Amino acid sequence: ALQGAKQLVLEYGCKQILGIGGTTADSQLPFLTQAKVFYSPLVVSDINPNRPYVLAGSDVNSRGEMIRPAYMRTAYPDKTRYAIVAQEEASAFAGQAWEVGAAKALGYEMVYDSFYSPETTDFAPVITAVLATKPDIVSIGLSWPDFIPLLMEQLYLQGFEGVVAANYIEHDAVLQRVPAEWLAKVRAIDSYQ
Repeated sequence: ALQGAKQLVLEYGCKQILGIGGTTADSQLPFLTQAKVFYSPLVVSDINPNRPYVLAGSDVNSRGEMIRPAYMRTAYPDKTRYAIVAQEEASAFAGQAWEVGAAKALGYEMVYDSFYSPETTDFAPVITAVLATKPDIVSIGLSWPDFIPLLMEQLYLQGFEGVVAANYIEHDAVLQRVPAEWLAKVRAIDSYQ
């Protein structure tokens, strides 16, 4: 994230960067503040008095996280057991709280609500724990884009056949790890599609 911010500012002269926020913002903001470059994250949790160049008018992620369970309730009314997992990180904490709250308000049984370390490289134990709760829906919430193909691969390898959802799914990367038929079967619902 920091390398990308430096390239945008030093090579391309960017004066404002739009980002997701959270941990990526934490890595970029000292440099961006020193360079007097504005940063606009999707989460308001990055705003504080020590970050004078952070601009955020609304928390877009909270809307997406609340809409996902509502969509599921309408599209798949027979699905009642909801699991969610993402990395331990500020924006994931906030997004997951919104999603869990919305799911509970809609009457879902929350069977799994946890986080994995950002240093995780083996996602088999993570998904084993999720699937041990027998969910109908697995949300990989605000998992970072590089983790999503690995999580999806484990869901496939471990035989999950319910519904999979996430804040953002880069299907080309996922299709390098799972068959298209499986991806279609689990619906692979992306908040931005």
